[in-house]
Amino acid sequence: MTARVPSAQTGQMRKLLSLVVVLAAALLVAPSTTASSAASTSGDRGTHRAGSVHQAARVVTLRERVIELINNKRTDHGCRALGSNPALGRAAQIHTRKMAAAGDSGTLSHQLPGEAGLGARITAAGYTGWRLVGENIAFGYTTPADVVQGWMNSRTHRANILNCNFRQTGVGFARSANGTVYWTQDFGKR
Repeated sequence: MTARVPSAQTGQMRKLLSLVVVLAAALLVAPSTTASSAASTSGDRGTHRAGSVHQAARVVTLRERVIELINNKRTDHGCRALGSNPALGRAAQIHTRKMAAAGDSGTLSHQLPGEAGLGARITAAGYTGWRLVGENIAFGYTTPADVVQGWMNSRTHRANILNCNFRQTGVGFARSANGTVYWTQDFGKR
């Protein structure tokens, strides 16, 4: 026996399901130094606004675009494209939110006071069994293209991006209370 939902309820159910899918995607994708070496930070000023469910979808799109642009740079330089990893995305997103929340304008740091180091953060987010990890951070860049170009213009960030040993990545994006945009890209190899 099958049961059908009346058509008025079907439309409401589709809207609810769409909302759940968008929110779930935002939570999964969430989220420079390496365990072997350190990298510097970069930034400039800028603005970008988003809001509620559309904000979550926009943030996911921004993070996906960063990965796409990074992969273009990698393949242009003979490295394989990075796979998007949900655990690295969670780690990057959590760290980015913490940077953005540190004061009105946020704080750019690979390790905030009271926060675990990169390896412990990534492991806690579920990226276990890793052999190599790295991180790029930035603030003030308002678009994926701008932040990727900023990282490519920095010797240490560029080294992480073009490190052909990395296999997976995750990106975080957040805004501080005064509107400053923060970014984190975590890299890993198992």
